[in-house]
Amino acid sequence: MTDQPHLQAMSAEELAVACANELYRRDRATQHLGIELLRSSPGQSTVAMTVADFMLQGHQTCHGGYLFTLADSAFAFACNTYN
Repeated sequence: MTDQPHLQAMSAEELAVACANELYRRDRATQHLGIELLRSSPGQSTVAMTVADFMLQGHQTCHGGYLFTLADSAFAFACNTYN
């Protein structure tokens, strides 16, 4: 996508934020779980998720699958900050 002039004119920080925001906009699974994209920079992203009752397992702590999903979303946003 570097052939798009508006992306070439962006700083690395601006590009990272734009890429992460666009990926978040299209990521319905992440949004459905209430995962928020808090911050992005080149190679990094910070996300947050409030644990809801339906996310609890038998010990009344967050199920590992939801924690993995949170980590997977953060990784996806970080990996795509370079376009």
